[in-house]
Amino acid sequence: SLTIPNSVTSIGEYAFYYCDGFDGALTLSNSLKEIPKYCFFLCNSFNGNLIIPNTIEIIGNRAFKDCYSLTGNLVLGTSVKTIMSYAFDGCKFSYYIFL
Repeated sequence: SLTIPNSVTSIGEYAFYYCDGFDGALTLSNSLKEIPKYCFFLCNSFNGNLIIPNTIEIIGNRAFKDCYSLTGNLVLGTSVKTIMSYAFDGCKFSYYIFL
C-alpha cells in the first residue's frame, strides 16, 4: 500500500507513472490541492476504495487511467471542481460517491 502523508502538499506530474510494485490501498494526503496529470497512470496494483480528500480541487488528465485494480468505491470530496479528460478511464469502481 501507499500512504502519502499530510506533510506532502503537492505531487508532480508522472510522479508514480506505471508504478507496479504496490499491492494494497492508496491513501492520499489531506494537504493536496491537486492530483496532476498522469500522476498514477497505469498503477494497476492499487486496490480497494479510492477516497479523494476534501482539499483536492483538480484531478488532472489521465491521473488514474488504467488503474484497473481499483475496484472498490470512488469517494469524491466536496472541493473537487475539475476532473480532466480520462482521469478514471479503465478503473472499475463499484460505486461513485460524491460528498
